[in-house]
Amino acid sequence: QSVDLLLKSGVPHEFRTTVVPGLLDEPEINEIAAWLAGKSARPGETRYYLQQFVPRNTLDPSLLDLVPYPPRRLHAMVDLARQWLPRTELRGI
Repeated sequence: QSVDLLLKSGVPHEFRTTVVPGLLDEPEINEIAAWLAGKSARPGETRYYLQQFVPRNTLDPSLLDLVPYPPRRLHAMVDLARQWLPRTELRGI
C-alpha cells in the first residue's frame, strides 16, 4: 500500500533495499525490481537503491556476525535490477 501511495502522490521518492546475506540474494532482488517496475507507470524514472548491509546496530543480534556481500556481487545485483529499473544504484560501498 505504501508503494502505491508514493507512486500516486507525485511526491519525490526513492525505493531502497538493504541487501542482507542469507535473507536476500539475486532471485529476491530480481523479484523486487520486477515488482516495482510493474507498479510504476514510468519504471525508467523510478529510483531504486541497493545498499550494503553493515553488521552493526541491528535489531537481531545474530546479524552482527554476518559478513556483507563483496562489492562485485552487489554490482551484479545492481545490473540485474537495472533490467527492470534502469535508475538502480548502489550505496554503502
